[in-house]
Amino acid sequence: MPPRHSAPATVVELHPEHLLDKLGAGQLSASERKQLRSHAAACEVCRFELLLREDLAIESLKHGRAHSSGLLESRADG
Repeated sequence: MPPRHSAPATVVELHPEHLLDKLGAGQLSASERKQLRSHAAACEVCRFELLLREDLAIESLKHGRAHSSGLLESRADG
Protein backbone atom coordinates (compact mmCIF):
# COMPACT_ATOMS: atom_id res chain seq x y z
CA MET A 1 0.00 0.00 0.00
CA PRO A 2 1.46 3.44 -0.88
CA PRO A 3 2.21 5.82 2.00
CA ARG A 4 -0.56 8.22 2.86
CA HIS A 5 0.28 11.88 2.73
CA SER A 6 -1.76 14.12 4.91
CA ALA A 7 -2.84 17.51 3.72
CA PRO A 8 -0.87 20.47 5.02
CA ALA A 9 -2.14 21.77 8.34
CA THR A 10 -4.19 24.93 8.22
CA VAL A 11 -3.55 27.86 10.52
CA VAL A 12 -6.45 26.80 12.72
CA GLU A 13 -5.01 23.28 13.09
CA LEU A 14 -1.70 24.63 14.39
CA HIS A 15 -2.42 25.57 17.97
CA PRO A 16 -0.21 28.38 19.33
CA GLU A 17 0.82 26.57 22.53
CA HIS A 18 3.72 28.97 23.04
CA LEU A 19 1.30 31.90 23.08
CA LEU A 20 -0.97 30.18 25.59
CA ASP A 21 2.07 29.58 27.81
CA LYS A 22 3.24 33.18 27.48
CA LEU A 23 -0.27 34.41 28.30
CA GLY A 24 -0.31 32.30 31.45
CA ALA A 25 3.07 33.72 32.47
CA GLY A 26 1.96 37.30 31.80
CA GLN A 27 4.55 37.71 29.04
CA LEU A 28 2.36 38.12 25.97
CA SER A 29 3.02 41.19 23.82
CA ALA A 30 0.19 43.19 22.30
CA SER A 31 0.81 41.70 18.85
CA GLU A 32 0.95 38.17 20.28
CA ARG A 33 -2.28 38.80 22.18
CA LYS A 34 -3.92 39.91 18.92
CA GLN A 35 -2.60 36.79 17.17
CA LEU A 36 -3.92 34.51 19.93
CA ARG A 37 -7.31 36.25 19.98
CA SER A 38 -7.58 35.93 16.20
CA HIS A 39 -6.68 32.24 16.30
CA ALA A 40 -9.11 31.54 19.15
CA ALA A 41 -11.91 33.21 17.23
CA ALA A 42 -11.60 30.47 14.61
CA CYS A 43 -10.53 27.59 16.86
CA GLU A 44 -12.98 26.00 19.27
CA VAL A 45 -10.23 23.99 20.98
CA CYS A 46 -8.19 27.07 21.82
CA ARG A 47 -11.27 29.03 22.91
CA PHE A 48 -12.02 26.22 25.34
CA GLU A 49 -8.39 26.20 26.53
CA LEU A 50 -8.48 29.95 27.17
CA LEU A 51 -11.77 29.73 29.07
CA LEU A 52 -10.49 26.85 31.16
CA ARG A 53 -7.26 28.66 32.01
CA GLU A 54 -9.18 31.84 32.90
CA ASP A 55 -11.57 29.90 35.13
CA LEU A 56 -8.65 28.22 36.90
CA ALA A 57 -6.94 31.57 37.41
CA ILE A 58 -10.12 33.05 38.90
CA GLU A 59 -10.54 30.10 41.27
CA SER A 60 -6.90 30.35 42.32
CA LEU A 61 -7.30 34.04 43.07
CA LYS A 62 -10.44 33.37 45.11
CA HIS A 63 -8.47 30.97 47.26
CA GLY A 64 -5.32 33.09 47.41
CA ARG A 65 -3.16 30.48 45.70
CA ALA A 66 -1.86 32.37 42.69
CA HIS A 67 -1.56 35.72 41.02
CA SER A 68 -3.60 36.58 37.94
CA SER A 69 -0.68 36.60 35.48
CA GLY A 70 -1.86 37.47 31.99
CA LEU A 71 -4.97 35.33 31.88
CA LEU A 72 -7.39 37.73 33.46
CA GLU A 73 -5.87 40.66 31.60
CA SER A 74 -6.87 38.98 28.34
CA ARG A 75 -10.49 38.88 29.47
CA ALA A 76 -10.41 42.64 30.12
CA ASP A 77 -8.93 43.26 26.66
CA GLY A 78 -11.92 41.78 24.92
